[in-house]
Amino acid sequence: MQRPTSSNKHCFCLLLLFSIEKRLLGFCRNFLTSEGMSPVEWQIGKSKVFLRGCVFEPLEERRQRVLNSSATKIQVNWGKLPSLVEICTK
Repeated sequence: MQRPTSSNKHCFCLLLLFSIEKRLLGFCRNFLTSEGMSPVEWQIGKSKVFLRGCVFEPLEERRQRVLNSSATKIQVNWGKLPSLVEICTK
């Protein structure tokens, strides 16, 4: 999947792979408003969420931070594994 760029008319589209239930619509709406995103800058369709660049970029940056933090935690704990195995096998 190709990452959208800001040259695409400053509008991004997130595809939802499964049919959207009302709960999911409510979750998306609540999430975007709780993040302080203006309803003018995003729109929810039947199977897609449309975001302008000013909404997409902060969400993408947050996703990257969470991903990097999670990867770091996995790597730290993976490094501890050999010593834990040695302790448990004694």
